Amino acid sequence: MVLTGEVGTGKTTMLECLQDFLAANRIEYAYLFNSRLTVERFFEMIACDLDLRCARTSKTEVLIALNQLLIEFDRKLDAPSLRQLKQRISLRCTLKPLQEAETSEYISTRLGKAGMSEQTVFPLELIAEIHVRSQGIRD
Repeated sequence: MVLTGEVGTGKTTMLECLQDFLAANRIEYAYLFNSRLTVERFFEMIACDLDLRCARTSKTEVLIALNQLLIEFDRKLDAPSLRQLKQRISLRCTLKPLQEAETSEYISTRLGKAGMSEQTVFPLELIAEIHVRSQGIRD
């Protein structure tokens, strides 16, 4: 499975939903991580394992380099020479920023979860402005 998207498009949310779905359906899964690593060491290990060309002690630089690598990987999968690899990826998704109507729905959903059953806080013009300024990114 390959899930890509810009920062804030909901990749982590999608993975959390997948975990909830698997647990609700009593499907076994493994969530692997090394809890003994500091954040700095975790990012340093990612940079080393992927041979990222960046200051491996800077979380920001590692994330920027990782993002660039994943964007280049997503594009590479479209190359004819990687056709076999692409066929072996059973699910490939790219999350895109929200459209204006989706931004409105997202705001309503979040307010609903906070206890407001009907969104009355933001007028439509303000929601449009929120969409423009956020560029459809949920962050």
